[in-house]
Amino acid sequence: MPATDDYDTAVLWIEALEPQGIQGVVAKPGRSAYRGGDRIWQKVRHTEVVDVAVIGYTGASARPRNLAVRLPDGRRSPSASAPCWRTRPHRP
Repeated sequence: MPATDDYDTAVLWIEALEPQGIQGVVAKPGRSAYRGGDRIWQKVRHTEVVDVAVIGYTGASARPRNLAVRLPDGRRSPSASAPCWRTRPHRP
């Protein structure tokens, strides 16, 4: 796994990895070991992630094709039969 302490190098890596489908990188102190529950490590993503409430879907429940959601500010997507947000295929 590559690692760097250089900010500019990290920016180049994250930009180069995005077209390959990499969601982002993990930023942490160089010798920091993983400790479950600690918030020392940070995820740096290409896109903003927002928690939403799923209020409906189309397709099978195990693999919905489209979601109707409510955003934290109360706005909603259209009904589940005509949603505007689409899910990406799940990759286990």
